[in-house]
Amino acid sequence: VCWELMETTPRAAQRQEGWRQTILHLVSEAHPEAFRRMLKLIVEENLARFSSVVQAVDSWFSLSWASTAGKKVHDTIATAARLLEDGGQQQQALKDGDAEAAYLALWTMAFTDVAASVAPAEKLLKNPLTEMRYVAALHLSRLSLPAAAAARTKALDDPDLRVALTALNSAGEFDEVEITTTG
Repeated sequence: VCWELMETTPRAAQRQEGWRQTILHLVSEAHPEAFRRMLKLIVEENLARFSSVVQAVDSWFSLSWASTAGKKVHDTIATAARLLEDGGQQQQALKDGDAEAAYLALWTMAFTDVAASVAPAEKLLKNPLTEMRYVAALHLSRLSLPAAAAARTKALDDPDLRVALTALNSAGEFDEVEITTTG
């Protein structure tokens, strides 16, 4: 009964954005299976056309969207739902060179096991594509784990300043970064 209520309420909300927004906020803090089911529902019912869904997705995945088209939101949710269900597709997304898919792959890995997402992100820091290194540094910067902090220090000398600054700006309580000068 609880699953049915969770799945029918966003559909039944119609134009009541506040109601839908409340449900979407709560599902992000619910059981992982509830979150998976909500992603599938959003895709199946094309709920990305509602602003509350766009806001929720932006919040869940920390995408910093200023505004975006419903199709983009729909495609992002569909990709995340697919990656949550299939670890093989997560691995493939990390190899394909699409930075957004790689970011979502790292996010979905962390959704299941945050510590397990550190090693793949660290490996991406060696990718020849700047965008891939950037999403790896960004992902590692959002994890409050000593292993993530240690991995992130490898991005401090990245040839692209955006990657290096992303790693540097996230320095936190677990970081032990030694800065030396030559002269």
